[in-house]
Amino acid sequence: MDPLALFEKYLTAKQYYAVLDPARLDIPGLDLLPLSEEAQATYSRILARLEKSRRECLQIMKRAEDLAASLPEKEADVMRAHYFQGIRWEDIADGLFYSQGEVYRIRKKALASLDKWKARLKAAAEADGSGAENSPASC
Repeated sequence: MDPLALFEKYLTAKQYYAVLDPARLDIPGLDLLPLSEEAQATYSRILARLEKSRRECLQIMKRAEDLAASLPEKEADVMRAHYFQGIRWEDIADGLFYSQGEVYRIRKKALASLDKWKARLKAAAEADGSGAENSPASC
């Protein structure tokens, strides 16, 4: 997956992770109701799908966090602020006492670093024939 696309999915994954909490389906007294086997099976399937979706959200968030950690501190801070916390570029510039142009240059530099990292990973995978370019760590 493209690093920028992964960063862009972070907030959505974070929001879905919170919404898909099975505890939200915990209905007091549900276990006391005489549910048919079919209803119990349906409820179990729903819980299993929720857990699977939450694991997928966590995986996206972890991969994006790992990518951010691979960046120099200033680039990582700017990328995390926008993509992980949803802060507007203008507000990041104000908070860090940078011009908006400087924040955009930092973002551009971060994306270039991630593209180089991805290209190196792909080249290494092709050289050893491992197919690592398709592994979760490769994005």
